[in-house]
Amino acid sequence: MNTERNEKFVQLLKDYQGGDPEKLNELSQLVYNDLRRIAADLLKSEYRAGVSMQATMLASDSVMRLLAKSAIPVNDLPHFLAVAARTMRQILIDHARSKDAAKRPSSGQRVELRDDLALTEDERVEVLALHDALNRLEKEDPDQAEILVMHYFSGASVEEIAEHLGISSRTVKRRLDTGRLFLKAELNGK
Repeated sequence: MNTERNEKFVQLLKDYQGGDPEKLNELSQLVYNDLRRIAADLLKSEYRAGVSMQATMLASDSVMRLLAKSAIPVNDLPHFLAVAARTMRQILIDHARSKDAAKRPSSGQRVELRDDLALTEDERVEVLALHDALNRLEKEDPDQAEILVMHYFSGASVEEIAEHLGISSRTVKRRLDTGRLFLKAELNGK
């Protein structure tokens, strides 16, 4: 990742969180293409083609959730993208769960479902299974789960992850390999 771009991101975020709302537009422009790519990759690879949610909407929803917080706890651009990817994943999980909840008898609570966020039955099962597997991995090894999320969901390179976490690239590669094996075993019923 470009060091100059990362430094610009960090400064814009500090300015925005410091009370300068005009920096929000610059910040959004700086990260929009990355967020759109992450959303498209999530929808295409992890959640299968055919999901009717659009990448633009997923990216926008994640930014709105992140910016609704008074402070976004991130250190740099790769970390922000990992947090954004996690937020996007949570949006997909929430929609999968709301679809399942809509099938059950209501306790009087109304749930609004939007067509642009619809998932098929198989896609909901896959989304929830991946989410559950990542949660189990996070309980066993939070660092390994973070490496997988940064690499697969935010598109961070091995070198960027190593720099962010302060570990060697070789360690990141090894942790990616063992994380993949863990997820594969979890998703295939061990």
